Amino acid sequence: MSKIQSPGVPQSIINADKKFNEQYQSLVKKSNLMIRKARYSLSLQQQKVLCYLITHLSENDTYETEKIFDIKAFYDFMEVNNKDYDKVREALKALRDKSWWINNPDGSESTISFLSKIRTNKRNGKVYIHFDKDMLPYLQELKTQYTSYKIYYIMTMKSQYSIRLYEILKSVAGKELWYFDIENLKKIFMCEEKYSHFGHFRTRIIEPAIEEINNKTDLHVTYEYFNEGKKIVGIEFHVSYKSNEDRLNVDRLIRKELDENK
Repeated sequence: MSKIQSPGVPQSIINADKKFNEQYQSLVKKSNLMIRKARYSLSLQQQKVLCYLITHLSENDTYETEKIFDIKAFYDFMEVNNKDYDKVREALKALRDKSWWINNPDGSESTISFLSKIRTNKRNGKVYIHFDKDMLPYLQELKTQYTSYKIYYIMTMKSQYSIRLYEILKSVAGKELWYFDIENLKKIFMCEEKYSHFGHFRTRIIEPAIEEINNKTDLHVTYEYFNEGKKIVGIEFHVSYKSNEDRLNVDRLIRKELDENK
Protein backbone atom coordinates (compact mmCIF):
# COMPACT_ATOMS: atom_id res chain seq x y z
CA MET A 1 0.00 0.00 0.00
CA SER A 2 1.47 3.36 -1.02
CA LYS A 3 1.71 6.16 1.50
CA ILE A 4 -0.55 9.19 1.03
CA GLN A 5 1.40 12.41 1.16
CA SER A 6 -0.11 15.13 3.32
CA PRO A 7 -1.70 17.86 1.17
CA GLY A 8 0.51 20.89 0.73
CA VAL A 9 3.60 19.30 2.34
CA PRO A 10 6.54 19.19 -0.11
CA GLN A 11 8.26 15.81 -0.48
CA SER A 12 11.60 17.43 0.35
CA ILE A 13 10.31 18.38 3.81
CA ILE A 14 8.94 14.88 4.38
CA ASN A 15 12.30 13.39 3.38
CA ALA A 16 14.17 15.83 5.65
CA ASP A 17 11.94 14.94 8.60
CA LYS A 18 12.48 11.24 7.91
CA LYS A 19 16.26 11.68 7.85
CA PHE A 20 16.21 13.74 11.04
CA ASN A 21 14.21 11.05 12.83
CA GLU A 22 16.68 8.40 11.67
CA GLN A 23 19.63 10.50 12.83
CA TYR A 24 18.01 11.26 16.17
CA GLN A 25 16.80 7.73 16.95
CA SER A 26 19.84 5.71 15.80
CA LEU A 27 21.54 4.24 18.86
CA VAL A 28 25.12 3.19 19.49
CA LYS A 29 25.20 0.34 22.00
CA LYS A 30 28.39 -0.97 23.63
CA SER A 31 29.37 -3.10 26.59
CA ASN A 32 30.61 -1.07 29.56
CA LEU A 33 33.66 -3.32 29.65
CA MET A 34 34.56 -2.16 26.17
CA ILE A 35 33.90 1.49 27.01
CA ARG A 36 35.73 1.65 30.35
CA LYS A 37 38.50 -0.92 30.00
CA ALA A 38 39.37 -1.13 26.30
CA ARG A 39 42.41 0.79 25.15
CA TYR A 40 42.49 2.01 21.59
CA SER A 41 43.29 5.09 19.54
CA LEU A 42 41.02 5.94 16.61
CA SER A 43 40.76 9.17 14.69
CA LEU A 44 37.61 11.25 14.82
CA GLN A 45 36.37 9.94 11.47
CA GLN A 46 37.26 6.34 12.30
CA GLN A 47 35.16 6.55 15.47
CA LYS A 48 32.22 8.10 13.64
CA VAL A 49 32.36 5.45 10.91
CA LEU A 50 32.53 2.69 13.53
CA CYS A 51 29.58 4.12 15.45
CA TYR A 52 27.60 4.42 12.22
CA LEU A 53 28.29 0.75 11.48
CA ILE A 54 27.24 -0.25 15.00
CA THR A 55 23.88 1.50 14.58
CA HIS A 56 23.22 -0.85 11.64
CA LEU A 57 24.19 -4.02 13.51
CA SER A 58 21.32 -6.44 14.15
CA GLU A 59 21.08 -8.87 17.05
CA ASN A 60 20.81 -11.66 14.46
CA ASP A 61 24.02 -10.73 12.64
CA THR A 62 27.04 -13.01 13.03
CA TYR A 63 30.67 -12.68 12.04
CA GLU A 64 29.67 -14.34 8.77
CA THR A 65 27.05 -11.66 8.03
CA GLU A 66 28.15 -9.30 5.30
CA LYS A 67 26.90 -5.79 6.03
CA ILE A 68 26.50 -3.44 3.08
CA PHE A 69 27.79 0.03 3.86
CA ASP A 70 26.86 2.79 1.40
CA ILE A 71 29.38 5.61 1.59
CA LYS A 72 27.02 8.19 0.08
CA ALA A 73 24.38 7.21 2.66
CA PHE A 74 26.97 7.71 5.41
CA TYR A 75 27.83 11.21 4.22
CA ASP A 76 24.16 12.10 3.79
CA PHE A 77 23.38 10.75 7.26
CA MET A 78 26.25 12.65 8.87
CA GLU A 79 25.47 15.81 6.85
CA VAL A 80 29.06 16.01 5.56
CA ASN A 81 29.55 18.34 2.61
CA ASN A 82 32.99 17.14 1.46
CA LYS A 83 32.16 13.65 0.19
CA ASP A 84 35.49 11.89 -0.27
CA TYR A 85 35.17 8.17 -1.04
CA ASP A 86 38.85 7.50 -0.40
CA LYS A 87 38.81 9.05 3.08
CA VAL A 88 36.04 6.75 4.26
CA ARG A 89 37.77 3.84 2.55
CA GLU A 90 40.97 4.68 4.46
CA ALA A 91 39.03 4.95 7.73
CA LEU A 92 37.51 1.50 7.14
CA LYS A 93 40.92 0.02 6.33
CA ALA A 94 42.29 1.51 9.55
CA LEU A 95 39.43 -0.12 11.49
CA ARG A 96 40.29 -3.41 9.82
CA ASP A 97 44.00 -3.05 10.61
CA LYS A 98 43.68 -1.77 14.17
CA SER A 99 42.82 -3.71 17.30
CA TRP A 100 42.11 -2.82 20.90
CA TRP A 101 43.40 -4.14 24.20
CA ILE A 102 41.04 -5.57 26.79
CA ASN A 103 41.88 -6.67 30.34
CA ASN A 104 41.04 -10.30 31.13
CA PRO A 105 39.87 -11.51 34.58
CA ASP A 106 43.18 -13.32 35.12
CA GLY A 107 45.13 -10.09 34.73
CA SER A 108 46.30 -10.75 31.17
CA GLU A 109 45.41 -8.66 28.13
CA SER A 110 44.00 -9.66 24.76
CA THR A 111 43.73 -7.85 21.45
CA ILE A 112 40.42 -7.71 19.61
CA SER A 113 39.88 -6.43 16.09
CA PHE A 114 36.98 -4.20 15.09
CA LEU A 115 36.39 -5.63 11.62
CA SER A 116 37.56 -8.88 10.06
CA LYS A 117 36.96 -8.31 6.36
CA ILE A 118 36.25 -5.45 3.93
CA ARG A 119 35.37 -5.45 0.24
CA THR A 120 34.94 -2.21 -1.69
CA ASN A 121 33.33 -1.30 -4.99
CA LYS A 122 34.15 2.23 -6.07
CA ARG A 123 31.74 2.05 -9.01
CA ASN A 124 28.66 1.76 -6.83
CA GLY A 125 30.19 3.44 -3.77
CA LYS A 126 29.49 0.49 -1.50
CA VAL A 127 31.61 -1.29 1.08
CA TYR A 128 30.93 -4.83 2.31
CA ILE A 129 32.14 -5.51 5.84
CA HIS A 130 32.22 -8.26 8.45
CA PHE A 131 32.46 -7.50 12.17
CA ASP A 132 35.16 -9.47 13.93
CA LYS A 133 33.93 -12.57 15.75
CA ASP A 134 35.52 -11.50 19.06
CA MET A 135 34.06 -8.00 18.77
CA LEU A 136 30.39 -9.01 18.56
CA PRO A 137 29.93 -10.06 22.23
CA TYR A 138 30.66 -6.44 23.20
CA LEU A 139 27.92 -5.17 20.87
CA GLN A 140 25.13 -7.77 20.89
CA GLU A 141 22.76 -9.44 23.33
CA LEU A 142 23.63 -6.91 26.03
CA LYS A 143 21.13 -7.16 28.89
CA THR A 144 23.13 -5.52 31.67
CA GLN A 145 26.33 -3.49 32.04
CA TYR A 146 26.02 -1.69 28.74
CA THR A 147 25.64 1.88 27.52
CA SER A 148 23.59 3.22 24.64
CA TYR A 149 23.44 6.73 23.28
CA LYS A 150 22.14 8.63 20.27
CA ILE A 151 24.73 8.93 17.51
CA TYR A 152 23.23 12.40 17.01
CA TYR A 153 25.21 13.64 20.01
CA ILE A 154 28.60 12.84 18.47
CA MET A 155 27.86 13.84 14.87
CA THR A 156 29.29 17.37 15.17
CA MET A 157 32.07 16.65 17.66
CA LYS A 158 35.49 17.89 16.57
CA SER A 159 37.75 15.91 18.90
CA GLN A 160 38.35 12.17 18.90
CA TYR A 161 38.75 12.36 22.69
CA SER A 162 35.34 13.99 23.12
CA ILE A 163 33.66 10.84 21.84
CA ARG A 164 35.73 8.55 24.04
CA LEU A 165 35.20 10.64 27.17
CA TYR A 166 31.49 11.03 26.43
CA GLU A 167 31.09 7.25 26.20
CA ILE A 168 32.94 6.77 29.49
CA LEU A 169 30.93 9.42 31.33
CA LYS A 170 27.67 8.25 29.76
CA SER A 171 28.40 4.77 31.14
CA VAL A 172 28.54 6.17 34.69
CA ALA A 173 25.85 8.85 34.37
CA GLY A 174 23.44 8.71 37.27
CA LYS A 175 26.17 7.71 39.72
CA GLU A 176 27.10 11.40 39.90
CA LEU A 177 30.75 11.12 41.01
CA TRP A 178 33.42 9.14 39.22
CA TYR A 179 37.14 9.29 39.97
CA PHE A 180 39.88 8.50 37.44
CA ASP A 181 43.59 8.21 37.97
CA ILE A 182 45.20 10.53 35.42
CA GLU A 183 47.71 7.92 34.23
CA ASN A 184 44.97 5.31 33.80
CA LEU A 185 42.90 7.77 31.79
CA LYS A 186 45.90 8.43 29.53
CA LYS A 187 46.28 4.68 29.04
CA ILE A 188 42.62 4.31 28.05
CA PHE A 189 43.15 7.05 25.45
CA MET A 190 46.56 5.57 24.54
CA CYS A 191 48.22 8.97 24.64
CA GLU A 192 50.73 8.50 27.49
CA GLU A 193 53.70 9.49 25.34
CA LYS A 194 52.00 12.14 23.21
CA TYR A 195 50.65 13.99 26.24
CA SER A 196 53.09 13.02 28.98
CA HIS A 197 52.98 16.56 30.40
CA PHE A 198 49.77 17.00 32.43
CA GLY A 199 49.28 20.60 31.30
CA HIS A 200 49.04 19.48 27.69
CA PHE A 201 46.74 16.58 28.59
CA ARG A 202 44.45 18.97 30.46
CA THR A 203 44.29 21.76 27.85
CA ARG A 204 44.28 19.62 24.69
CA ILE A 205 42.18 16.63 25.76
CA ILE A 206 40.25 16.91 29.02
CA GLU A 207 38.96 20.48 28.93
CA PRO A 208 38.06 20.67 25.19
CA ALA A 209 36.32 17.29 25.48
CA ILE A 210 34.27 18.40 28.50
CA GLU A 211 33.32 21.61 26.70
CA GLU A 212 32.01 19.63 23.72
CA ILE A 213 30.17 17.19 25.97
CA ASN A 214 28.49 20.05 27.84
CA ASN A 215 27.56 21.87 24.61
CA LYS A 216 26.53 18.94 22.41
CA THR A 217 25.18 16.07 24.50
CA ASP A 218 22.54 15.12 27.06
CA LEU A 219 25.11 15.27 29.89
CA HIS A 220 26.30 18.07 32.11
CA VAL A 221 29.80 17.56 33.50
CA THR A 222 31.85 19.35 36.11
CA TYR A 223 35.18 18.15 37.45
CA GLU A 224 37.80 18.58 40.11
CA TYR A 225 41.52 17.74 40.00
CA PHE A 226 43.30 15.99 42.87
CA ASN A 227 46.98 16.29 43.60
CA GLU A 228 49.72 14.71 45.65
CA GLY A 229 52.08 17.49 46.54
CA LYS A 230 52.47 19.55 43.38
CA LYS A 231 51.56 16.69 41.03
CA ILE A 232 48.02 16.29 39.67
CA VAL A 233 47.22 12.58 40.03
CA GLY A 234 43.46 12.29 39.57
CA ILE A 235 40.27 13.83 38.32
CA GLU A 236 36.75 13.43 39.69
CA PHE A 237 33.81 13.99 37.36
CA HIS A 238 30.35 14.99 38.47
CA VAL A 239 27.97 13.73 35.77
CA SER A 240 24.28 14.52 35.55
CA TYR A 241 21.59 14.47 32.88
CA LYS A 242 20.37 17.75 31.43
CA SER A 243 16.79 18.89 31.76
CA ASN A 244 14.40 18.38 28.84
CA GLU A 245 14.63 22.07 28.02
CA ASP A 246 18.43 22.00 27.96
CA ARG A 247 18.41 18.91 25.74
CA LEU A 248 16.08 20.65 23.31
CA ASN A 249 18.54 23.54 23.14
CA VAL A 250 21.34 21.05 22.41
CA ASP A 251 19.23 19.48 19.66
CA ARG A 252 18.72 22.88 18.04
CA LEU A 253 22.44 23.67 18.25
CA ILE A 254 23.43 20.39 16.61
CA ARG A 255 20.78 20.77 13.89
CA LYS A 256 22.01 24.30 13.15
CA GLU A 257 25.61 23.11 12.86
CA LEU A 258 24.63 20.18 10.65
CA ASP A 259 22.66 22.48 8.36
CA GLU A 260 25.65 24.80 8.09
CA ASN A 261 27.86 21.86 7.03
CA LYS A 262 25.66 20.91 4.08
